Amino acid sequence: MFRGKAQFLAVGLLSMTLLLVSLIQVQAGTTSPIFQDALLGVGLSSLPQDTRVVRDQYVSPAYGFTVVDGEGLLLARVEWLHEASPDEINDIALKLRRSFPNISIHRSSIAIDGHRAIMLSPVPGQVETAVAFVSANGRLYRVFYNTEIHLSLDIVRGLTFIPPQGNLSDLGLRQAENALYDSPSWDWQIDPQKPADESLIGESLQQKPHPQPQAYTPPGCVNFPTWKFLQTQWAWNANGSGTPYPQGWSKAGPSYFGEGLHVGCDRATKLNDYFALDHPLKEWDIVYPPASGTVL
Repeated sequence: MFRGKAQFLAVGLLSMTLLLVSLIQVQAGTTSPIFQDALLGVGLSSLPQDTRVVRDQYVSPAYGFTVVDGEGLLLARVEWLHEASPDEINDIALKLRRSFPNISIHRSSIAIDGHRAIMLSPVPGQVETAVAFVSANGRLYRVFYNTEIHLSLDIVRGLTFIPPQGNLSDLGLRQAENALYDSPSWDWQIDPQKPADESLIGESLQQKPHPQPQAYTPPGCVNFPTWKFLQTQWAWNANGSGTPYPQGWSKAGPSYFGEGLHVGCDRATKLNDYFALDHPLKEWDIVYPPASGTVL
């Protein structure tokens, strides 16, 4: 009888052990990364609802991925600065800070996933951001997030750094500086002086115009000079076939001044493009530069 009880207790203990093991496995599963890039050496332990990860399609000195919301707005971005070493963390952070001499950028020492990091905030851009340079696993990373959306900070808090595996060459991606030179085969000769089709222009003018907001100059902003004029920079054959626009034409919008990104021209950490216009164009349409310079 004693032997039977012992066997019963042994089976009971074994069952409890298996139960504890299964509970531990479930608990461990809840903390495992929801997204992981082994080559980059970065993972995300959480990803808010209605957000997605967009991986870079080209290789540049700052290769990584971006987390965006349902509308494509940047929430956070993680980059591996593979041409820099972790020893340069202070110099690179200082260089970024000095690139905005008229803006007070606060510097602080923090830790992300237990790794040393330097945080700079606020940093101007398309959205107001905080930038962190992180030294992890023998690499230097740059992390920045949208400071105007609370979800962005949650994403950064969920960052994990793992031992990286593989090389950038394994991805088979093109270099970013070479991607700009890819172009389709044209079946016509470009003539920038050729006017657009007059019949299509007439049809366009008959379309109901987009309601324009009341124009005004916000406090602290500079008004667009009346003596200046706007000239389109795209070729005569832009848009046209396959688009709702006549050839050579592009309707302004959908964002106008005071809408979308075109706000906050009186804030040093904004784009300062209150008087900018968005013009949709077809992929591979030619756009001429308004002045000499380099496109990045």
